Amino acid sequence: MIYKDIDYLTHREEMKKFYSVDTMCTAKFLTSTIYLQTGTTHSCYHPSPHYIPLSEIQSNPSAIHNTKHKKEQRKIMLSGARPEECNYCWKIEDLGESHISDRLEKSKNETLITPDAHEHIIENGWDYNYVPSYMEISFGNECNMKCFYCHPKASSRWQKEMEEFGPIKGEPQLQVLHETIYKEDANPYLDAFWKWWPELSTKIKVLRLTGGEPLIQRSIWRFLDLLKSHNNPDLIFQLNSNLNVKSALVKKLVENVNWLLENNKIKRFNFYTSLESWGERAEYARYGLDLNL
Repeated sequence: MIYKDIDYLTHREEMKKFYSVDTMCTAKFLTSTIYLQTGTTHSCYHPSPHYIPLSEIQSNPSAIHNTKHKKEQRKIMLSGARPEECNYCWKIEDLGESHISDRLEKSKNETLITPDAHEHIIENGWDYNYVPSYMEISFGNECNMKCFYCHPKASSRWQKEMEEFGPIKGEPQLQVLHETIYKEDANPYLDAFWKWWPELSTKIKVLRLTGGEPLIQRSIWRFLDLLKSHNNPDLIFQLNSNLNVKSALVKKLVENVNWLLENNKIKRFNFYTSLESWGERAEYARYGLDLNL
């Protein structure tokens, strides 16, 4: 999203002066999307997710975000070079000085970064274990639907069908599983998140839960209980859901969120759901959807 009240071209010049390079993106430092069920992460949706080595999280649970790979990309940026995996933004900027890439938006968006974010990066450098100001996290792939554009890594129903019937020709995302998909009750990456949470909870600005389908996963209820005892009233809590679950689960979520708001445990709650179409078309694309529900 480009915010109309921000002069991104001026911001780009300010960043060039501040870092002495024109290759910085704070997303690599302070933004994270983590898929705990596969042990993968990236800091925006342009680079593909990369694996989080189990050896890294054994002594450093924050390595679910601060991987050695990600630190190397930070080092490249701070040296004035362009990480290859970020070529989407470089291609946009190479169209001309007036073209705004996502790295500039992510480095200015007040929802994603803190006012002292750039000073914090300069002070600590590329090898520091940063607490992200924005994190999107998936606890698991448990899901009650098989949307035709999805895949086993985000849908246990697709995973079950793949395991029973094999791959579907012409659908590369539904080919033979080549990686481990961890269950909630035996996931070292999920364990690392719980270990990191006491530190993470005091500093993070936005935490967004995605899936699978979070409302049918056990971890969300443990997470909500942890929010009741944390000390970060400025936290924005966000949730993605297909809203195709039992009404009792939605009611339980509402009761928990209302308590968190009323007791100043969170600043705001945002709920996200999506439909690409309506009626029979929607129920066809999002297999398992009950549109009336």
